[in-house]
Amino acid sequence: MCERLSKPDALAIFHTDDSEMDAARRKLAELRARLDGAADAYPAGLIDTGQLTRITEQVRPALDAAERSARPTVGIPTMVHDLIDADDTRVAWDELGISQQRAVLESLGIEVIVKPARGGPGFNPESVSIEWAKQADQRS
Repeated sequence: MCERLSKPDALAIFHTDDSEMDAARRKLAELRARLDGAADAYPAGLIDTGQLTRITEQVRPALDAAERSARPTVGIPTMVHDLIDADDTRVAWDELGISQQRAVLESLGIEVIVKPARGGPGFNPESVSIEWAKQADQRS
């Protein structure tokens, strides 16, 4: 689940196709590519620090606006947004309480199934399975 939420298209789990959202995502990708291009040009000596700073200052506000436009907000819990936006999804997940983790799993349509296991010490990961809702399966 953390791996899926760390992918760039993680919000697609919640979104149905929509031309306005697609346009916002294209704009977001374009702006990210521009910043990435500037970042790559700096170490290559093609631009100096001042130019890189000006480019970043000019593109960053548009990038922030595009990120907000590309993010569907209806019906997605804040905790899920926080996980998607986190620098490290696993660390953010581990910082949530059990009830918060359960709420995230439910909002994603994930069912955790604990199968009967043999007795004895230790945890057997094979005794647990994770099932995604159909919608998430189709978009992963």
